[in-house]
Amino acid sequence: MQIKVSTIIRYYITFLIVMNVSLTKVAYQYLGWFASTYHIIILSGFSAVVLYLYCIMSRNVQKRLRPYSRYLNCICTLTTVVIIIEIIATWSRYGISIRNFSYTFYVYMFIYLVYPLTYLLVIKDINFSKMIKAIVVCTVLSLLLRWAIATVYNFTGTVLIPSIPTECASAGWTRNGNMRINPPCFIALLVPLCMYYYYCSNEIINRIYSIIGIAIAILYTLYVHQARSFLIYLSASILIGYLMKKREVSRKLAAIIAGIFIVAIVLNTQYANSLFASFSSESELASSTTTRLVSLEYYLSIFINHPLTGLGALWKGFDGTLSIIQGPFGYACLEDLGLLGGIFRFGFLGGLLYFSIIIRMINRIKFSLKMRSVLQEDWFMLLFCCFCSYLLFGINIDWFYQLIAFSLPFVIVIFEYPEIKLNEVKCNVQ
Repeated sequence: MQIKVSTIIRYYITFLIVMNVSLTKVAYQYLGWFASTYHIIILSGFSAVVLYLYCIMSRNVQKRLRPYSRYLNCICTLTTVVIIIEIIATWSRYGISIRNFSYTFYVYMFIYLVYPLTYLLVIKDINFSKMIKAIVVCTVLSLLLRWAIATVYNFTGTVLIPSIPTECASAGWTRNGNMRINPPCFIALLVPLCMYYYYCSNEIINRIYSIIGIAIAILYTLYVHQARSFLIYLSASILIGYLMKKREVSRKLAAIIAGIFIVAIVLNTQYANSLFASFSSESELASSTTTRLVSLEYYLSIFINHPLTGLGALWKGFDGTLSIIQGPFGYACLEDLGLLGGIFRFGFLGGLLYFSIIIRMINRIKFSLKMRSVLQEDWFMLLFCCFCSYLLFGINIDWFYQLIAFSLPFVIVIFEYPEIKLNEVKCNVQ
């Protein structure tokens, strides 16, 4: 029996999803290389490039993707240009070998997954609803796994699967005496997908699953991750999804959404953090405020001197650059500055990536609104909710930071899918 290449790609991308939500780490004693965070990032980035190269070199793939390839080519080419220029800039400025900073680029390579993902959706080798369900199921399972690890540690002091608690965090990370573990990479996408799945499904069991998924995300953020900003963003995404369902974009609604963003930003300022800290006898929240202020001041000074290419492709894993990347006091963190930190890293050149993605998101939202008589109205709700969710999370997390970077190509493809769906509808009518 001959297996289609598209089927192999579909199963392999599913495997990448499972790896990037850390479910393979359950068998870390046996999987070894595939259960290491460092190696998962490298394998995922390398795989994205290989799949992308196959897609652009295959005539059959190019023929099927021609109606949708304009933006895909744009974002992939721009990513390639940014990587090449930043390699040259980092190497020439710091005089270190490419091997010592190449790891920085693997998360940017995730973008190339937009090509194979779009291809699978166009040829219907993967059903959009099933892709959403796979992401939601894997994310919820990962949240439950992380919750179990934190619970065992809090009661026994034993750390199960040590590489999960240290994902984008240091060992022994606690708050209020309890272990904190960062959520999986699809956390910013979970609520919009659950909201969409809730509204588009006619089966009561699927709606129940959607509610359970949202509830687990909220409770996990409240009791395990203990991140007040994430809790606000998830709650705001739920509210925005509800407001967008079967509603026009009115001035009153726009004012409500604008108010949500203003509150989210204000709650991340020094004054709001100080207020939160005042309710804690240990004042653990004060440290995050101090770190952000130090980071903002330190990286801004570097950015001013190198506005085009920014700090460069330095990362914490290379000890020779720690004094540069972490500041004179050793605890400046780009990761705490969200999208602003990403711009500090790669300057205005890297900022073009965010700008192109945001502009495209807005364009696709307008498209889904314009075609609402042909498309399902849920598309507008899904796209608008995804857009707001990623902007909100972008206050704290760079889209190219490994905590959520793997989810970015899936988000881009979600915004491209309404046009694919529209063409399907037109073909069926004809």
